[in-house]
Formats: sequence, C-alpha cells, structure tokens
Amino acid sequence: AVLGEYNKAASSPSLILNETMQDQAYTTHTYKHTTIGFLTDVKDMPKRFAYSRTFFDRWYRPENCTIVVAGDVDHDRLVELVRKAYGGWRRGSATVAISEEPPQTGRRTAKLSWPGPTLPALYLGFHIPAADPRNPDTAALGALAQAVFGETSPLYKALVLDEQKVVQLAAEAEAKRDPGLFTVVARTRDPKDLAPVRRRIEDALADAAKTPLDVARLDAIKAHLRYAFAGELDSADAIAQAVSQSIALTGRPDAMNDLFAAQDRLTPADLRRVAARYFAPTNETVVTLESERSK
Repeated sequence: AVLGEYNKAASSPSLILNETMQDQAYTTHTYKHTTIGFLTDVKDMPKRFAYSRTFFDRWYRPENCTIVVAGDVDHDRLVELVRKAYGGWRRGSATVAISEEPPQTGRRTAKLSWPGPTLPALYLGFHIPAADPRNPDTAALGALAQAVFGETSPLYKALVLDEQKVVQLAAEAEAKRDPGLFTVVARTRDPKDLAPVRRRIEDALADAAKTPLDVARLDAIKAHLRYAFAGELDSADAIAQAVSQSIALTGRPDAMNDLFAAQDRLTPADLRRVAARYFAPTNETVVTLESERSK
C-alpha cells in the first residue's frame, strides 16, 4: 500500500524535485528524508517491518498528539468521548537527539530528467531558521516571499505577465520546528529559459538585500498577509488546521497573533538585513528538471 502511494505521487515531477532538494540541501538533519521516504526505503520495508512497529510504539504516544475540535459541539459530551477513546493511552519514554544541520558553505546543484512530457522546472532552496512567530526573521522571510515573488512583484509581472516565459513563479518560507528552507519554484515554457530565469531570480534576491522596499508596498504586503490568512478561515476544518499548525510549531494555539505582531513591526531595513543574511550564493541549493523529450 505504501509503495502504491509512493508510485502514485511519483507520477508527478514534483515528488522527485522535492526529494532531490531535501537530499541535496541537508547532509545531517532528518529533513533530508521526505515523510514517506526515498523509494529505496519504501522497497526495503519488508525487511524493516519489525523496526516500523518499534517506531510506531515509540512515537505514536499521547505526548506527541493534540486533538483539535472546531465547530458547534457539546463540550461535556466531547470530553466524555475523548476520555473514552484516548483515556487508556499511556505515555511513552522515548527520546531522540536530532543532529543539527551544519551551515552550508557552497552552492549545491542537481539536474534531473523526466521521461515524459513536462514543463521545465527550477527549484531553489536557502537555509533559514526554524519558524518562530516571535522571531522577526520569520516575519521578514514571509514578507520577502510576497515582495520578490508575489503576483504584484516586478519580477512576477515581467516573467509571467509581460514576457510570458514563466507559467509558475512562487516562493515560500517553510514553517518547521527545526531550521528549514526558503524555496522558490519556477516553471518555464522552454528549457532554454531555465538559466536566464534563474539569473533573474538570483538578481532579484540580491537586489532585495541592497534596495529598501517602499514603505507603502511593505504596508500593503503586511495587510495582504493578515487578510489572506483570515480569509482562509472560512470553515471549521480550516480553523482546526490553522490551530493544529500553530500547536505543532509552538505548542500554543494562538501563535499566529505573535506572527501578526512581528509582521506589523517590520521595516524595510529588516527585509534588507534578512535577505542579505539568508540569500547568499553559498547558502543556495539549485535543482532543475527537464523532459528527456525536449533534449
């Protein structure tokens, strides 16, 4: 079943792009592995089934679980059901020392081929700190994703709308408990545009470290980030997911309020400082993918 799930996901180039990025960007930390694992791991599971049971016993414990319920519920009845379903679950005692990823000291690259027809893809990753809503760097990285790559950014307007060389351009500062990646993805119409598009992306990141963002534009980005988040809370399921992510990252259900406060305090100087700190060439991992049929 797991192999089938992997093969289903592997029908999209996105899986191999993500796998390769994680594998190249990390040398020590467990983020090197995706959640499902590499294909070799999945195929080797019949030999490791006993260990999978040990893994389950260690980590699927109440101290690692949070139940989030959103909606119109009877509180007393809910507590009764939770106690009935989970009351006998016993706390575990397992601990693990996660290796800290050392600083990257040079650009890393990987080139991939895809057997079928697909759009050429460019995937960039830069190491960033763990997502801490109270850390101004976390807020600044989210704002930079919008400022440099959002739909109102000069780069998006040039590459996607005016020149139409790029059909997808997006960036994200990963929200993870341990240091993650700031990622940029671009899909071009023609493989010959991969290299020049990469140069323009890197130039835009370098410019973000040198040229202060207009205050009015930064204010607009802050408002967009806040209202976009609020606009997504349109169902009980969406609210539960937002609270779950907050708890997973910080142990608190309302950490997003700290993030909004940090965003409100951002200045153009903060964005310049953060861009200069994290978007260095030595901190960059580059993965490209082309269809074999385009060669």
